[in-house]
Amino acid sequence: MSGQKIVWLLLLNIGCLAIGFVGGRTWESAVDSKKPAAGRPHFDFIAANSNPFWDTVVAGARAAADEYDVDLVVYTPSGQPGDQTAQLVQVEAQGSDGVAISPVAPNEQSLLLSRLATKTLLVTVDNDAPQSLRHCYVGTNNFMAGKMCAKVVQEALPEGGKIVVFIGAADRANAQERLRGFRAQVVGDVSPSDESDHSLEKPYGDEKWTVLQTYVDGLDPAKAAENVKKSLEEHPDTNCMVGLYSYNGPVCLTVLKERDKVSDIKIIAFDDNEETLDGIENGGIYATVVQGNYEYGYEAVRLLISLYNSNERSVPLAGSGSVYLPCSVVSRENVADHRFKIAERLADHQEPVESDRIEAKSG
Repeated sequence: MSGQKIVWLLLLNIGCLAIGFVGGRTWESAVDSKKPAAGRPHFDFIAANSNPFWDTVVAGARAAADEYDVDLVVYTPSGQPGDQTAQLVQVEAQGSDGVAISPVAPNEQSLLLSRLATKTLLVTVDNDAPQSLRHCYVGTNNFMAGKMCAKVVQEALPEGGKIVVFIGAADRANAQERLRGFRAQVVGDVSPSDESDHSLEKPYGDEKWTVLQTYVDGLDPAKAAENVKKSLEEHPDTNCMVGLYSYNGPVCLTVLKERDKVSDIKIIAFDDNEETLDGIENGGIYATVVQGNYEYGYEAVRLLISLYNSNERSVPLAGSGSVYLPCSVVSRENVADHRFKIAERLADHQEPVESDRIEAKSG
C-alpha cells in the first residue's frame, strides 16, 4: 500500500471533518461535525500571544463555536514559553473536551502536549509541534508561503535586484519553512524536505535576483529596526526588503521613511496587521502575503468538534495529519476589499478575549 493511501486511512480513522492537503491529496471525512453533542462540550483555544494577528483567528474560532453550539475559552499568553506552558498545565488540570494551541516552544512543550493528547483532543494552529502526539495541524504550508512571497518579489523587481530578508526567529518550524520556500523560488534547487544548513549571512540567488543577507531579530521589534538600519549600511545597493514576520514589514517602512528611502526600496510584507495595510494603501509597501487567519480559528474548532462527535479518543500517531489553508496576496488593488472582509468578520465575533484562568484565580 502506498504512503499516501496509509495517510488517507489514518485521517479517516481519526474522523476529521475538514478539508486540507495531506500527502498531496485533498481529503474530507464522513463525520458530521454538526451532530448535536450531549450537553455543551467545552473547548479551549490557546493563542501564541496578544498580537493583533490573533484577533481574526479568535473571531474564526468563536464563529465555529457559535455555529456548533459549544463553549469556548480563549487564552492569550504574553508570548513567553513559560506563560503559555503554565496556561497549558492549567487547562490540563481543569479538563477540556479539546484544545487548540499555537505552541511557542514546540520542542520544549512536546512532552506536555503529548501527555495532553492522551487525555483529550489536541490540534495545533499556525505553528506545529510535529514531534508531539497532537491529532492534527491547522495552518499554512509555510514552504509554499515562502515561495509565494518570493514570487511577489520577482513581480516587484521584473528586471532583477538585490534583496535583504528579515525574520523574527530562525529556529521555529514556520520560519524555517518560509525561508526554504523563499530560497527555492529564488534559486530553484530547494525542496520542502531539504534540511541543509544554509547560512543566513551567505548570499544566494541567480543571474537576476540575489538575496544579500537574512537578518534575525529574536522576535524583538526594536532589534528588527536595528537590523533594517544595519542592512542599509552593509548593503546600500538593496532594491527590496522582505519581512517574513508580521511586524517586519511595518518596521522596514518606518526606517525607510526616516532615511527618506521609501521610493528607492520596495517592501514585501507578511500578514495583514493595520500598519501593513496602511502602508499598502499609502504606497509605502508593495504587497503582503496573507494567511487565512480567520479560517485557522474556524477550522481548528470545527475539527475539534468533529473529533469529539466521532468519539475518537485513541492516541494518534505523532505528527499524523495536517490541514493546509491557502495564503493570498494583498496589494493596492485589493486592499480595500480585504479590509472590509476583516471588519465584517470581527464585527460578528467581537467579544473580548477571556482573561486566562491563572490570572483570574490569583486575582
